[in-house]
Amino acid sequence: MDKQTKREKTNLPAVSPIRSLLLVVAVIFCSEAIIMLFLQKIVVDNRWYEMLIDSFLLCLVVLPTLFFFQYKPLSDQLREKDAFQLKLEKLITYSAVPMFVLDSNHQVLYWNQACEDLTGVEAEEMIGTTNHGVGFYSDPRDCLADVLINKTMENYPGYYDKYVISGLLNGGLRAEGWVPMLHGDPRYLVIDAVPICDETDELLVVVETIQDISDRKKLEDELANLASTDALTGVLNRHRFKEVILSEITRAKRYGNSLSLIMFDLDFFKNINDTYGHNTGDMVLRQAAQIIQENIRETDVVARWGGEEFLVLCPESSKEEAIQIADKLRLMVERYSFEEVQGITMSCGVTDFQDEDTMDIFINRADEALYLAKEQGRNTVVAG
Repeated sequence: MDKQTKREKTNLPAVSPIRSLLLVVAVIFCSEAIIMLFLQKIVVDNRWYEMLIDSFLLCLVVLPTLFFFQYKPLSDQLREKDAFQLKLEKLITYSAVPMFVLDSNHQVLYWNQACEDLTGVEAEEMIGTTNHGVGFYSDPRDCLADVLINKTMENYPGYYDKYVISGLLNGGLRAEGWVPMLHGDPRYLVIDAVPICDETDELLVVVETIQDISDRKKLEDELANLASTDALTGVLNRHRFKEVILSEITRAKRYGNSLSLIMFDLDFFKNINDTYGHNTGDMVLRQAAQIIQENIRETDVVARWGGEEFLVLCPESSKEEAIQIADKLRLMVERYSFEEVQGITMSCGVTDFQDEDTMDIFINRADEALYLAKEQGRNTVVAG
């Protein structure tokens, strides 16, 4: 253990060079005085009892002086400690980062101004209580600091969208996710909980800091949505649909689940563009996509494959079930009153996944069935 650590543990200040010099001088002076007294009173005068009395009196004068030069008075040390505590409290209280501090019994010691602004809960309602969770959640549950204190790491993954044992903060935890916020709209929070221990590794307090990155997260989600959806119709685009269908193919192979695919094509769509213009054609595509999106199951996935072609992936559905879905959608489009064009119909090709299929083979077979539907007069469903 180094000298600085020892001084911190004993709460004694470091000794300055001037005090050290004065200490050495005082020790030398005291030693010489005792030796002179010894020579005079014992060796010369043979008055040893006077020697003892004088030495005792000298010690009464010198030792307090040594202590005064060696250490600051205890009251000074206490004042320094109180001053440091006050600075620490101000640092937490006026920090722009929302934070609160819990002791090892989950009791709130600090709840700063930024945390008040974020949660809408005043510090005076929190200090001395264990109710800090009400600032964030409508239902009783642990905050990240509580997980750290209780060491209930098995609950950690269920609480947050993302979580990690911090590599930067020794013994700390980091998590992030959408938090419902009892006194406001849901917020996307990045949370750090850091333990502070004594020299024996006994937990003293846990500091939880919070970053509200809701605006940034919304922007990220919007960008991700733009990258995965078709700008005109709002359904998945071709690139994102390929990712989804590959994932579902893998799942179907692993668990032996059925998987079916429907390909739609609006009949005579080129004539609509040529007769009414591309703006009207775009309107028809948007409304057709909306009809499909609103009338499929939650587990089904719709995408614009290109032009006037759409795909619907039906997980855990047989070919017969997919045919029924396709025919229902075909009838809805046929009966729908489009704003500027009447008599819109669509043709449908349906197929189901086979064990030896690749993604391309699977999609091509649905495309071939769609071609047969058009050959048979359009506005019909053909299985392949």
